Amino acid sequence: MPNDAINTKKAPRRKLQFADLSAILADLDRLEAAEASGRLVRNGNWTLGQNTHHVADLIGQSIDGFRFSAPWPLRVIFRILRPLMLGKPIPAGIGLKGQSLTLIPDEEISASQGLGELRDQIKRITGGERMTQPSPIFGKLSHEQWVSMHCRHAELHLSFLDPGQS
Repeated sequence: MPNDAINTKKAPRRKLQFADLSAILADLDRLEAAEASGRLVRNGNWTLGQNTHHVADLIGQSIDGFRFSAPWPLRVIFRILRPLMLGKPIPAGIGLKGQSLTLIPDEEISASQGLGELRDQIKRITGGERMTQPSPIFGKLSHEQWVSMHCRHAELHLSFLDPGQS
């Protein structure tokens, strides 16, 4: 972690609970409005564009296939723990390592680009595409499990962005 990086385990965060993908879209509208008016507060290390691009990237890979897989010992552990972990909030401060470093978004991704990518990926799902690719960590998941996983993942990343009062 760079010296000026925020410790995301201790950073202030919004409490979010997305019941479905439409709830993510509603939050994106709030975040976009706050960004446009200059009142968006970033409490984590990534910008609005980076966060939304990252969430969109994983959604896309759950439809199209992943570019990486976790080391086999980690896959075994997570597949055993899967029933205890799925549907639960994802803790902050988990660092990416190895092949998963490809998930770290470029610093140059604009808010409009990341927001557009995330909205496009959600539109693919609401338009009927199914998430059928195996998770690089958990293995085979149902489409419904993927939806829940992506809602928890979006809660984590978007919680570091505070749109303030509407």
